[in-house]
Amino acid sequence: MYHYIGKLMVGRWTGAIGVFNLSPGGKKIATVVVPLIAFAIILSVNRAYGSDVKDLFGYIIFIIIAIAAFFMDRKNLSRLC
Repeated sequence: MYHYIGKLMVGRWTGAIGVFNLSPGGKKIATVVVPLIAFAIILSVNRAYGSDVKDLFGYIIFIIIAIAAFFMDRKNLSRLC
């Protein structure tokens, strides 16, 4: 269950970046750093509850792909889908 909720939170926290009044450079940095921090928190919570987190390490690939896709074409986000 924590795996599922955690995956949702990575996207939610990343989407929340747009709410803050950050400089364009700050938004780029936050777009990379926030999902990675969220993923680290997910790993920590799962480990704290005694789950084996080795299965989750593969998700970092999907997070990196999502970050790269976001930077590929920010003006036309409909093309990303």
